[in-house]
Amino acid sequence: MSDPITALCVLGAFVAAFVVASILAKGQAFAGRDKPHRIGTIDGLRGYLALGVAIHHFTVWQEVLHGRPWDGLSSNPLNNLGQSSVALFFMITGVLFYRIVSRRGLATDWASLYISRIFRLTPMLWVVTALVVLFVLAHGGVPQRGDWLSVTRWLLFLGNPDLMNYPDTRMVNAGVLWTLKYAIAFYVALPLSALATALITSRAARLWTLAVLTVLLMMSYDAMAFQFQIGLVAFFLLGIIASEIADSAALADWLRSPVAALIGTGALLIQMFGFHSANAPLPAVLLMVAFVPVVAGNSYFGLLRRPGSLVLGEISYSIYMLHGIILSVLMIDYFRPAPGNPDAFWTLLPLVAIGIVLAAALSFVLIERPFIKLGKSLAGRVRSWRLGTPALRSPRSQNS
Repeated sequence: MSDPITALCVLGAFVAAFVVASILAKGQAFAGRDKPHRIGTIDGLRGYLALGVAIHHFTVWQEVLHGRPWDGLSSNPLNNLGQSSVALFFMITGVLFYRIVSRRGLATDWASLYISRIFRLTPMLWVVTALVVLFVLAHGGVPQRGDWLSVTRWLLFLGNPDLMNYPDTRMVNAGVLWTLKYAIAFYVALPLSALATALITSRAARLWTLAVLTVLLMMSYDAMAFQFQIGLVAFFLLGIIASEIADSAALADWLRSPVAALIGTGALLIQMFGFHSANAPLPAVLLMVAFVPVVAGNSYFGLLRRPGSLVLGEISYSIYMLHGIILSVLMIDYFRPAPGNPDAFWTLLPLVAIGIVLAAALSFVLIERPFIKLGKSLAGRVRSWRLGTPALRSPRSQNS
């Protein structure tokens, strides 16, 4: 961040989002959901990562409005708000699903797992696709004969081609949907992870194997295979390594200590300000140093267990999926940079953050939560049918 005004506005956006989420945590829609229900304090982290991506794209839009291309940012911390946040999202995915397959192995109920994932990811993708189509129509898009096929590709995670002759349609949603194909590829590869875990029973052997694979992937970062950037897969493996380290009984207490939080904070600051992105071995390791304590349950001085943080984490998928469309509407239809006064643009950021959080909360309550419950219900029925037992509905499963 090149000046104090920018830094204050970015900090103000995070604080404003936290305050709004803290108020939401007291309301009926999020009542009783003020405690983490997954691994460590990951729930408290996810919301800040999604907000980081939104702030990154707000900054990119400022560049676009001044006639520059949609690209990375010259500022290390502003660029890392996007790239490093995505890297940490990949690590989180690695942790959450590796914990499942490492504990259940090849006996994992794959049908239930994949059903729940479909109902978790797909509804918001379809809603976002519909919003993109409406946006394009409202901004001069002309329907083409092959649009139905292009829309189908959006709906099935198969790509984000231009729609209705509108150039760079994927940028309407800030191009965030590219990450979903990596997550899906990771889910598809989970049985291989379960097999590897069953074959390599020693934790030390698993760590060494994962470390070697991660280094090899990082060394070939820019290589492409099957339309995937090879180096990005390393972040899923780093999440698995983080999970293995956090599970160590010898390190568990220390990883949850204030000292570990201080070291993690220092590593994160060095990575954010000292490197342009996470896409290299050293900055990736620094991110993992900050991440491992979170996996072990370190709340970073209580922040990640605050009700506001947990609400932000719960609505993080909606923040991630919706912020691009919100920014496109604001930037194209309403915002104009004030000549000679760039600070005026930045002062809008906290207000934009509040709007994004409120929209995401509404989206979570009306779209995400009902389909999550439906997915879990169907997964439970499939599990019961396979086991030949009656389906049970627990209050806990309905609130997750």
